[in-house]
Amino acid sequence: ELVALLKGHIVNGRESIADIGASSSAKTLNGQSAPIAMTDGKFSIDGAHVTQGDISSSNGVMHGIDKVILPMASATRQ
Repeated sequence: ELVALLKGHIVNGRESIADIGASSSAKTLNGQSAPIAMTDGKFSIDGAHVTQGDISSSNGVMHGIDKVILPMASATRQ
């Protein structure tokens, strides 16, 4: 269950906030589709608000979010 939870927070590739803007969903490593929305100029992914975007690392780009995304939450929205 922990592996599924962690994979639900990872998307393959290097997606910046600008790249995300054109998307309506992202496929996570656990195979679920996580909806992306923009409200009042702020992004959210599967209901978690992006608090800090475009944090570069050697193996990708991270975006800080304000809550844990639960696998069941994504599954019910597909």
